[in-house]
Amino acid sequence: MCANRIVLAEYFTTDDVTLLFGVRADWEEPEVVEIKQPLSEIRKYVTANFGVEEAKDGEEQPATSFEKVQSLDLDEWQSRFSPFVEPILKWAEPGDYVYLVPHDVLHYLPLHTLKVEGRYLIERNPVLYTPSASVLKYCQAKRKGRRENILVLGDSASERPLSNARSEALEVANIFGTRPYLGQDARKSLVKEKLEKERDDIDILHFACHGKFHSVQALKSGILMALESDGEEKTTEFEIKLDGLPISRYLTAEEFFGMEMRADLVTLSACESGVNDIRPGDELFGFMRALIYAGTPSVVMSLWQVADISTELFMVNFYQGLKSGDTKVEALQKAQLYVKDLTAAEAKAYYEGKVSKSTSADDKFHQKQIGEAVQSIYRKLLDAEEREGHPVGLDYHIFNHPVYWAPFILVGDWK
Repeated sequence: MCANRIVLAEYFTTDDVTLLFGVRADWEEPEVVEIKQPLSEIRKYVTANFGVEEAKDGEEQPATSFEKVQSLDLDEWQSRFSPFVEPILKWAEPGDYVYLVPHDVLHYLPLHTLKVEGRYLIERNPVLYTPSASVLKYCQAKRKGRRENILVLGDSASERPLSNARSEALEVANIFGTRPYLGQDARKSLVKEKLEKERDDIDILHFACHGKFHSVQALKSGILMALESDGEEKTTEFEIKLDGLPISRYLTAEEFFGMEMRADLVTLSACESGVNDIRPGDELFGFMRALIYAGTPSVVMSLWQVADISTELFMVNFYQGLKSGDTKVEALQKAQLYVKDLTAAEAKAYYEGKVSKSTSADDKFHQKQIGEAVQSIYRKLLDAEEREGHPVGLDYHIFNHPVYWAPFILVGDWK
């Protein structure tokens, strides 16, 4: 049983107002609050600051979702959207689990980063999301309750290497005492074979790979996998391309729809894995819907393109929390706040500490990755000095902007 009270905050947008319904087990009926913001204005804001766009012929590549969130006017974000979470204060005590049920374009927003009483909602309450109350009930019924065995895949594309994703995969696998599938071993056929033959044994499925949202056909959104063993891409002239590569290289949301999943948690440590196409009736099309439909009770996914170093730090801390016995939502909250409050000195120490843990097999890789990570940390300090207009030291919180600590959300079952 959950010792923490669970509060459901469900939104419903109309042309003129958004209705926020508060639900608790000890209430006879929901409470309702009106938030007076026109839907047209909300949509305009979301498109400008969080939306995913496609470049048109002859145009420059538009800003990425990471760049948009990074340049967000945080004061405007807070003043415009804090009314969407302020009512939760009177419904939930600090520490209560808060389920947010967005509607329409609110699905694109990191509502957990809005401040109440001077602190982020995620600092006050563990927060997670669900597409609807009925989906929540379905997810809880699918709960496996075991987190012993993990299948980890990372750095799957040799032509677009991700040293931090490889490092992340190694660290996560080490927490569970297993080996990850990296580089050319991280193939789509391997995933499908494992999920067919070993589905009952896999408790957690973790991808640390490139991800891409397809803004025209959301179910074609995918996780980029390695070339198959023959080393050739069998493509046709008419095959769909995603980020310049054939769709056959990707494990798509559409393919997940056709699988039978029995893992208790799927983590998509990839860019834009939580972005969905919203259809009439508030139907969501993307990884969230596909994985839940396939039988996964809990999914960790990202709302925008993510940064490499902060993502590795987040994921390692998240799984350390899970391994120590935290619920999924508690582990997520702690990992977000850990990254938010991390100093440059602490991040540097994390990477330099890998030297003592390296084995002969991965010494060369870790030495290179550690050097790149430390250089990136110092670049972030220089960027901070330019923004602040004065020198900053190693005690500076280099990931304190929500773009770094807030992209990953937990959808579905809290436990």
